[in-house]
Amino acid sequence: MRDEIKIAVLLGRLLELMARTQETTDDHRTALQALAELVARRSAVVVFDGARLTAEGEEVPDATPFAANLRERLAAHHVARLMIAHGATAVDLVEVLRALAAPPPPARPAQELEERLETAQVVTVTIVSREREVGAASRRSMRPSEALRATADTEGRPTGRQIGVVPSAKGAAYSEMERQQRTATGTLAAAVERLQDPEDPTPLLSRLDAVQNGISRAIGANDLNQALEALLRMLRIEAETADADIQRQYGIAMRRLLTTEHLRKFAPLVFDDVYHEDIVLLMQRAGKAGTKVLLDLLVDAQSQAERRAYLRALRRMEEGADVVASLLNHHEWFVVRNAADLVGELRIVEAVPSLARAVQHDDPRVRRSVGMALARIGTPETALPLRKLLTDPDVQVRVAVVKEVGGRNLSGLAMSLVTAAGEEQDPDVLAEFYRALGRIGTPDAVQALVKAASEGGKLIGRKAMAPRLAAIEALGTAGGTGAIAALKNLVRSRSGDIRSAAAAALQSAATTQV
Repeated sequence: MRDEIKIAVLLGRLLELMARTQETTDDHRTALQALAELVARRSAVVVFDGARLTAEGEEVPDATPFAANLRERLAAHHVARLMIAHGATAVDLVEVLRALAAPPPPARPAQELEERLETAQVVTVTIVSREREVGAASRRSMRPSEALRATADTEGRPTGRQIGVVPSAKGAAYSEMERQQRTATGTLAAAVERLQDPEDPTPLLSRLDAVQNGISRAIGANDLNQALEALLRMLRIEAETADADIQRQYGIAMRRLLTTEHLRKFAPLVFDDVYHEDIVLLMQRAGKAGTKVLLDLLVDAQSQAERRAYLRALRRMEEGADVVASLLNHHEWFVVRNAADLVGELRIVEAVPSLARAVQHDDPRVRRSVGMALARIGTPETALPLRKLLTDPDVQVRVAVVKEVGGRNLSGLAMSLVTAAGEEQDPDVLAEFYRALGRIGTPDAVQALVKAASEGGKLIGRKAMAPRLAAIEALGTAGGTGAIAALKNLVRSRSGDIRSAAAAALQSAATTQV
């Protein structure tokens, strides 16, 4: 069971136990210890939208043990989001779970829950009410520049509870801090505007230095919205100018700003759809360094949601193929699998030697991804390592790999497919072997398919109808004179299934010929 689902199970189990009795039992202690050990390794966000329950972006199936308890308690207290910080304390976990296990008040259940947690000084677990979640949806859709404009007139107005600020501490010092933040924001925005001011007498290099310093200060203060907006403006200006000297000066400034340290701060924003495209643009501009940062974070990712976000960004990267290929030698199986998936999607030909070595990996999940990557790359050099996977002891590896095989570049694999088909015992895998032969479509492949499709063929017995139908389908895919002649004979078969399959394959072959 994945960590995401385990967290949901343990939360539901503890809620059931606490609703049943306030006394501490061994069951309480065991479940709490397991939950504390999980959150000591990672953070977790549980979301309930009234229908679906997700943990770290992974949907929790309805049949999951104790998931119904968790859904019921979140719904009763009008809680849309439960956020558990990395290293959350057991005391905070217990406070929140006891509050959720208690009967909700008739009015304002989420607000009452928030007040209870604030009174108990819970800081490592946070809840978001359904009402706040609805309101937050519009704010999450704002781009950085829109957010800056939307908050520009908020001075003097109450802004509600602020994360990380104790209400009683809001005195003169806090007001001064807010004033300095607004001044910094205005200063950087003005510096960026000056970059394109034709009447500004200050040399461009000095203006770039001012923007660079402002962005560095914003990143240091963790004001990523402001820094990102300024960086995106710089990228647009750089892309629009045709002056080689101006491009060179911008290039120097961007190299100084897009350091590994800065890129690591921006990288987590790829999880948010509002920022995803902007962060990808930033990483692309950073080139190989951006690819390296995303790959490092992919290796350390603790959840499927994180891995998907990083892989989605990495698919867009244009540099750093050698860095991606280097991960195929990593000691962690899931890192090699992720790298193989990425190499296959990007069709990185330079990674074929590393993939060829990885076909010997002990984990079948790795061999599956490696084989699929080799087949997708599909150069003649991939045929030799693919041969080894056609007879892999794991059926899931064989079927996944052979489904990806196709194209004349892999014509050297045709006879290996024929041989492997003769030894294959699983009819579903055998059917995929025939379809692969149809996609390769060489004369040898067609000849093997003709034998497989015939009633007394050497590669298939009379009773194995499914593979035989697949061979007929493959003849239609392959096309050509020999395939069409065989299909015309099969149209006269006494079997209605064979006649129908042959007629459909003939139509497909005719379309291919056209």
